[in-house]
Amino acid sequence: MKKITLKMLEKSDVHTLEDKELWFAGFDMDNLDFFENNYPMLCHNVSRIFALLPIDHRTIKKTFFCKREYTIENLSDITNIDTNKIAIIIQYAYETEAKERIYEMMSSHHITEDIVVFWCPNKASNFEMQYRDNYKELPLKNIIVFRSGSEQYVYGHDFEDNSRALFEYMVENGYCNTWKLIWLVENPDSIEFDKWKSVFGVEFISYHWEQSDDIEKRNIYFQNICLAKFIFTTETSRFAYRRRHDQIVVQLWHGCGIKTRLRFESMKDRYDYMTVISRFYGDLHEKEYGLRPNQILVTGYPKDDWLFKKTNISIEDLVDIPKKQHLILWGPTYRKATCGMKKLNEVMLPSETGLPVINTYNALKRLNFILEQEDAALIIKLHPLADETIYNDFHLSNIRFVTNKQLYNWGY
Repeated sequence: MKKITLKMLEKSDVHTLEDKELWFAGFDMDNLDFFENNYPMLCHNVSRIFALLPIDHRTIKKTFFCKREYTIENLSDITNIDTNKIAIIIQYAYETEAKERIYEMMSSHHITEDIVVFWCPNKASNFEMQYRDNYKELPLKNIIVFRSGSEQYVYGHDFEDNSRALFEYMVENGYCNTWKLIWLVENPDSIEFDKWKSVFGVEFISYHWEQSDDIEKRNIYFQNICLAKFIFTTETSRFAYRRRHDQIVVQLWHGCGIKTRLRFESMKDRYDYMTVISRFYGDLHEKEYGLRPNQILVTGYPKDDWLFKKTNISIEDLVDIPKKQHLILWGPTYRKATCGMKKLNEVMLPSETGLPVINTYNALKRLNFILEQEDAALIIKLHPLADETIYNDFHLSNIRFVTNKQLYNWGY
């Protein structure tokens, strides 16, 4: 194959595309919505939608676009393309990664002609490119941006985890006297942030402002994103994907599971560094996330320092569980995701309890009996994305289920 040219879709391209069959590579909903709202005249030309990752093809079989249902196909199914009749449009947040996958697919099928692949941005990325261009010549400022949680809001996730632990450390050690510490959260007006707003140098802004029609809010958002020297996140890094070469993005991550990732995507270009708790996990994450060795920082997790802080209440009193000779904490990561994140569902064995191993209510009652005999109590910390409704009717004397929402409301 000779060359793939990536071109951002513009109104001037409509004339070129209106007589062609359109194939979508990827199906990010924000991008699809932007296309439908801005290019309605081309919607009827869309004939096929392809998953960029095989796992998406397996887990999401169909999607709706412009009131029509499409079967999701695998990108590798493309064996030939007549560029005189067909155009590919990327509908994916990471357009350069999508371009690389299309190139790999076409090379494997020995498609040798040059091709122009279009990329349809969403509203936020459209704004971002404009602001990036405006700020590209300005020097970076002493700004540190923090974000936690995934792309989609889950209660309490936007101000927690390793990002919050690092932020609290910086505040306690006076970093806010010389650095501006910016938090990207769901709702910056929430009363939970009032305690921190009085701290000099600390500011909360909404990550929704990246696509706000309020120019003042949008200006505030992009001024900080475009001119920050450091950006720390615990999961999503899409908002910093188009960072300048002199901006540093650190993926603090939020856990250290050793399970195989079903949804492999190389992350080497999405951030500069990733922190891990040991060399073992460094090697693991390097492989599972497609990172370079020099991107791995064996530092430990900032939130682990919280374990050494004294509290004014015992764990038993906090979760309302009897005090026993033995206290056991179990944090199962297997989960059936809620909050519209079905693509994160893990392989689930039939389970009345939503738990692995202890998968029937009778088994849970049997475990409760054994705990009583052994003078022990069990706290089961549910995965943040677990479907909590399963556990509402479980009332067991020696077992307590604890959710992220509870911990957040307790101030942890």
